[in-house]
Amino acid sequence: MINSPLNQHTIAAVSTPPGNGGIGIIRISGEDSFKIGVELFRNKNFDSLTFNSIKYRYLYYGFIIDPQSNFKIDEVLIVFMKSPYSYTAEDVVEIHSHSGRFVLDKILSLVFYYGAEPASPGEFTKRAFLNGRIDLTKAEAVMDMINSSTEASHKVAAGIFSGKLKEEILEIRSFLVDLEARITAFVDFPDDMEDDFDLSFFLESFNFLYEKIDLLISNYNNFHQVRDGYKITIAGPPNAGKSSLLNRLISKERAIVTSIPGTTRDIIEESLNLDGFPFVLSDTAGIRETDDEIEKIGVTKSRELLEKSDLIIFVIDSLKDFDPDKDPLFKEIKKYSFITVINKIDLLEKNVSRETFFYENNKPVFISAAKNIGIDTLKQRIIKFFEKNFYSTESYIVPNKRQFFLLDQIKSNIDSIILSLNNNCDIELLSFDLKNCIDLCSEILGEDISPDILDKVFGDFCIGK
Repeated sequence: MINSPLNQHTIAAVSTPPGNGGIGIIRISGEDSFKIGVELFRNKNFDSLTFNSIKYRYLYYGFIIDPQSNFKIDEVLIVFMKSPYSYTAEDVVEIHSHSGRFVLDKILSLVFYYGAEPASPGEFTKRAFLNGRIDLTKAEAVMDMINSSTEASHKVAAGIFSGKLKEEILEIRSFLVDLEARITAFVDFPDDMEDDFDLSFFLESFNFLYEKIDLLISNYNNFHQVRDGYKITIAGPPNAGKSSLLNRLISKERAIVTSIPGTTRDIIEESLNLDGFPFVLSDTAGIRETDDEIEKIGVTKSRELLEKSDLIIFVIDSLKDFDPDKDPLFKEIKKYSFITVINKIDLLEKNVSRETFFYENNKPVFISAAKNIGIDTLKQRIIKFFEKNFYSTESYIVPNKRQFFLLDQIKSNIDSIILSLNNNCDIELLSFDLKNCIDLCSEILGEDISPDILDKVFGDFCIGK
């Protein structure tokens, strides 16, 4: 556990999203939470609770009142959770009121009046970590679960939250500690060792660890899109119908659509859920030569985005001449994975053969974004392109970016150890890399981590969690 001044005061926040709704929850955590709850709550007979009579983890029905005016603020349910059997492992009170800005703000202001302080983003989960209730991998998975927008991303987060990554890291660290103990014994007590230093055993052991860590890193490289979303970029000449296609795919009017080329100046991003997997869909400025300085910036951003995309949807206006051998944009697109889309087919003359649009062994998808023709076919084509990645993610442990960076450092240190062993270096020189590996494992779990990094991890959380 990390000692922290956080535990010296009581915090409170609304733990449900803003806006009007059926139920809103105010969470209070810390040593004064019970005192505050007793001050504010009256049961159905308008009687106060006493500390000795409180039943823990029991929902009381009653009212929140303003003790100064005796005015009923709202009809509520309240629950008292005694340390350590709560989310933060501290004394916690939750007030379940009607959800509405005035009601929640009024109750929260009374909670602050009686001594609580506003919670920082992620402070409840941070306390759960600092109090030893959860490790850092599980704490980070909480945010991933909150942000998960599809079944696949939820499964990844749930796998980490269930402790799968923690188990892997503990096993790796235990293996490393055992190897360090063996090597230390050969260095410090060579005369007491029954056998000679077995180089093949240590090489086999470190190669085993290298492969184990490499698999976790590969999972990040291959599946982090399941958490963050596969990046699809809609590109093409100006006025080909890119913005109309974006609006049609996400089923809402997100991008401005006009007949004027160059209308889209900046990149527009939207989330898309296809077959239970998340995608980040980007509508780019039409790439063309232009004297407009603002449009030039948009074109530059579009080119940069193409390089980062997992798939490009290249949109062509069926009514305009297009020569794939001469079009500079198409030559650029061919460097990446792409699907060609022929738009505005509702306006195409019936005697025009679709075969004229087949080129570069890339069978195009024919659509009308305006008339919603061919959109389902395009979605199926996208799913087919990514289906090789659509494995069952339940069995995969997918580290986040922080964990990936630390695992990569461990892998590098183990690589250095293997190189030293193969070159018959003095085994005393292995201790530095070995200790680094063990410390990095501890940092992944949050057992040895700086307050600055903790603030960064939990700073991305929402207030109230």
